Amino acid sequence: MDNLKPRFTILVVDDEQANVELLEAYLHFEYDVITAFNGFEAIENARKKKPDLILLDIMMPDINGFEVCKVLKGSKDTAHIPIIMVTALSNRDDRAHAIEVGTDDFLSKPVDRLSLKTRVNSLLRLKALQDEILRERDQAQNYLDVAGAMFLVLDTEKHVKLINRKGCEILGYTEEEVIGKNWVDHFIPAYLRDEVNKRH
Repeated sequence: MDNLKPRFTILVVDDEQANVELLEAYLHFEYDVITAFNGFEAIENARKKKPDLILLDIMMPDINGFEVCKVLKGSKDTAHIPIIMVTALSNRDDRAHAIEVGTDDFLSKPVDRLSLKTRVNSLLRLKALQDEILRERDQAQNYLDVAGAMFLVLDTEKHVKLINRKGCEILGYTEEEVIGKNWVDHFIPAYLRDEVNKRH
């Protein structure tokens, strides 16, 4: 039955061919491996091929791994992809900077095969759980979207956290225009606001 399980895809990014080949050799029996040899190619492959995990070198000539990580973690399409920084850098400032830009874990060069597999397996398990949660959320959102009534969720400050498609149609706004706005201040007529605030 294990053969029926889908294989995870890992993007390996390093400007040194030998480093890419070494990681590929460690991983290719269990995972589908795709490669990139510079930062721009890494960003393009991450966006187009949607890998399950990225092994990212820091020291690259065009844009470094810190910048690549920041771009990917800052994009809605790629923010959920775990990134392991693979680096010869070991000082505390470099690690702190990597954490600031959103890396999920570190591996030091030269890469130890056991450490690599342990960290990759751990992050892929977490990603599989996260993907399942996102699927369930999307399914719930689909149910709400086909409902014939407006449905919305507010936080304790009355900001809109979620609204269904019908709600957007009724209000005449897009989801992006509604999410994050204060419900009372933006969508309740002025003469009713005091009454609504008293009740809640």
